[in-house]
Amino acid sequence: MTRHIMAEQDRLAAACRIAGNFADSAMIQLRHSAPVGHGFGVPSPREVIDSWLHTREHLGKRLPAVLSDDGFVLPGLPSMFGALAGATIKPDTLIADTASAIRAAVIG
Repeated sequence: MTRHIMAEQDRLAAACRIAGNFADSAMIQLRHSAPVGHGFGVPSPREVIDSWLHTREHLGKRLPAVLSDDGFVLPGLPSMFGALAGATIKPDTLIADTASAIRAAVIG
């Protein structure tokens, strides 16, 4: 940490606090309480959305990027990760690119 200039140290410390808040959030608690793979206790889509909205509201007080309507299924999640990483996170096109390549190969 000390190899960074003071402004970067401050940014990293703030990002670590937000990451810690996320790790302790309702969203992560919901995930860790679900015995996935056992066929029971898996959260419903509504529970996941509700948990994320609660987490988003809480984190948004410290990191406004999480309040972005970025079009993701869990709105603000990629914006949060991007803000913490200091980099823009864009949707991946791997599946669409692969589908196009298969279509082109099959159709000719």
